[in-house]
Amino acid sequence: LALELLRRAARSAGQKELDEGGRFELEEHLADACTRSGLIAEAHQHLDTAQELAGTPEATCQVRSLRAAALGIENRHIETLDELRAGLRAMGVWWPAGRLAKLLLILGLWIVAPLRVRTGVGFGRARGARRDRLEVIAGLFSRATTPSFSLKDPILSRTIHFR
Repeated sequence: LALELLRRAARSAGQKELDEGGRFELEEHLADACTRSGLIAEAHQHLDTAQELAGTPEATCQVRSLRAAALGIENRHIETLDELRAGLRAMGVWWPAGRLAKLLLILGLWIVAPLRVRTGVGFGRARGARRDRLEVIAGLFSRATTPSFSLKDPILSRTIHFR
C-alpha cells in the first residue's frame, strides 16, 4: 500500500515541478519502500536517482545506508560494508582499514567509554544538528552489525559494536 501511494505521488510530482529536496525525499522513500517490499532492482534505480540529488553529507549518508540495506537483503555483505564505509566517510567519520588499527581502536574505546559515561560527552547530551548527525552515524554503525557477523570477522564485529 505504501509503495503504491508513493508511486502515485511520483507520477503526480512528474506532472508538477518539485524542487531537488522534494524529489530527493520522494526517491528516498520509494527506494525504502521497494527494499522493504523485496523489489531490490527497482530500489537500486531510485537510489541512483537519490544519490544524484543528495545535496548534503547527511543525505548522501542516508542513500548509502538505504543501498546497504538493499545489498544486505541480497546477502552481498562485503558490498554492504563498502557502502556503509562510504557513508561514514561522507560524514567525516574514520573507519579503520587494517587489523592492527581495528584492535587499537577497540582498546582506545575501552579506555574512553567509562569517561564518556561519567561525563556525558558524546551522543547523550547532544542537541539539534549535532544530535541529528550523531543519529545518522549511529544508524550506519547499527546497520553494519549484521554483515560483520555474517562475514564471521570477530575484530570487525567488535569494532562496530564498540563504536
